Amino acid sequence: MKTFPAVKPGGRRNLAGKVNLKMGEYKFYAPDGKELKDSCGVTAKEKFVALYNQIYYYDAKTIPLEQRMENILTRPEGAPLSEDEIGYILSWKIPAAYDSKTKIITPVRTKEKTISAKEVYSKLPEGGAVRLATDDDLERITDIVYDLLSVDNINLVYAITIVYFVSHGYWLIYDRFAHITIEKLLEKGSFNSIITDSKLSKSMTSYIYKKNYIGSDEKMRNAIRRALTQYNANYVKPIRDIFPEYDYHNRDLDRALWTYGHLFSDNSTNRENMR
Repeated sequence: MKTFPAVKPGGRRNLAGKVNLKMGEYKFYAPDGKELKDSCGVTAKEKFVALYNQIYYYDAKTIPLEQRMENILTRPEGAPLSEDEIGYILSWKIPAAYDSKTKIITPVRTKEKTISAKEVYSKLPEGGAVRLATDDDLERITDIVYDLLSVDNINLVYAITIVYFVSHGYWLIYDRFAHITIEKLLEKGSFNSIITDSKLSKSMTSYIYKKNYIGSDEKMRNAIRRALTQYNANYVKPIRDIFPEYDYHNRDLDRALWTYGHLFSDNSTNRENMR
């Protein structure tokens, strides 16, 4: 398993700022419902990340996909993305099939809603060779997302995914199951309680999933700016607050958040599959 380097003093400040709550206030559970506890110098949080990152890889076919994503994420600072890398990123996220010859991404579930990796690439300033690693980059990201949303079948989640890779992981990727995990940790409830989609929609997904920015350019930019601000406040900041020591270049935390969220979704069979 990989280790998780702590953020060095004086390094880049994360989006959360100061941690608001003590670590002991959060509860982490194993798939059988037993609460994870600190022991032998290992915190419950460290056990949580290690365990659920490992469970993520139970499906062996994810290994080469994840390796490709990590290679893209950890490319040299300021290096652009390629058209093919955009194709691989979105085909991994959606999920979808990607044709490197035509540069067309075809979603598995909605085959008619194809996306052109070439067109997405054309919307990125300098092919994505821009630095987006401070809290002051909201306006630049608003501009990038605005341009990306002009591509057919690109929604805000997909645009944020591209920004995640452009920023080398600094601006976190959005995922529904990771969001469930964060809501569950903030809830501090028992293992048996679940997080419903209706609760998520009250928190943020109504901003994230809808692409209904209609009106003038300025109205659209304002809508995007509000959505990104909401995404930062209700998703990015809590992750940074709860896990301040984890390096955003490292995908182990993201994998753990995604896996853990399956335990607390509406689908109870997820729990049986993990046991």
